[in-house]
Amino acid sequence: MHRCGAFFCFIFVEMKNIIIFLFLILCRTSFSQAQFIQYYSNINLAQHYFIDKQYFKADSCYKVAFALDSIRGFNQDYLCAASNSLYIKDAALTKVYLYGYAKRGGNYKKIKTRRVKGKTTLDSIFFKDKVLRKRMSVAFKEYKKTLNKKVISKIRHIVIRDQMARVGPVNLLPWKIQRKIMIKVDKRSIKELLLICEQYGWPGYNLIGEFRPWGKSSINGADLIIRHFPMEELKELETYVFEAIKQVNEYPLAWAKAVDYCYLGFPFCKEDSIKFVFAQKYGTLLSHGSMFSEDTAIANKILIIPFGKIEEVNKVRKELFLEPIEDYCKWYNAILPKEEKGIQYKNKKGNYTVY
Repeated sequence: MHRCGAFFCFIFVEMKNIIIFLFLILCRTSFSQAQFIQYYSNINLAQHYFIDKQYFKADSCYKVAFALDSIRGFNQDYLCAASNSLYIKDAALTKVYLYGYAKRGGNYKKIKTRRVKGKTTLDSIFFKDKVLRKRMSVAFKEYKKTLNKKVISKIRHIVIRDQMARVGPVNLLPWKIQRKIMIKVDKRSIKELLLICEQYGWPGYNLIGEFRPWGKSSINGADLIIRHFPMEELKELETYVFEAIKQVNEYPLAWAKAVDYCYLGFPFCKEDSIKFVFAQKYGTLLSHGSMFSEDTAIANKILIIPFGKIEEVNKVRKELFLEPIEDYCKWYNAILPKEEKGIQYKNKKGNYTVY
């Protein structure tokens, strides 16, 4: 009985240790998940304060986001933080953010194009400080070593093939032939992209790097490829992309733009094939107002392509960790449409669009 009791005591202790271990893993996972939500929330809030010219509040939000220990952070967010710091006249802080930008794959190309109205430009600070330049150069080189060259090469090859099916000599062919070529190329692309995802996960910035010389809203690499897939193919990739978003290895905006691009590429068509209804899901895509309105007050401005009710689009945007549509419009100097959807009618004279 003594031996039996000791045995059961041993089993109890081991089970207790296992339960504690699993509990700690669960807590760590939950904490990590909470941190990525905190990251996006604080970045969105920083952007909101920047728009309202509350630069000190914006900087406080950036500090909270970058202090999260399980989050790497996007280099474009560090660059925005650096621009914001110019308004609070803290050169030392600007250099800290520029260094963080370089550590996450940021290079001089974007600094050169970043201008802050009425303030010292970031590139002037970059050139004045030789020590900073050297540190940023070393950090950028170290960052490139962490990337997967094999995946980079595969993605680059898919992108080149994708573009060759849509631009250049292909455009001289009849539309039906162009369409067949694009469909064939896209089917091959989705297969190759899924194989990459199955082996490595989504080809996000941890694998291929965050190189965006034209800012966080620009589309490049794998983000460009998925814009040409129908919804069925996007659904196959969704799990991989969402995991990368939660790891802060892919911009939520990139996925939202791909979905919206798909929605607009296949508008709702009425039975008579005369009336076409255009509507986005996330409201990320912009256009010249003349495309959707003859109103001169709108026609010459940048407009969010119609998307549906504001409360509904803000709900799905929040689920994808995006800022409210109102802040998005202010950030890109665009206006919200007066109506919820764009409707295009066909007539004998051609196509025209009205609300």
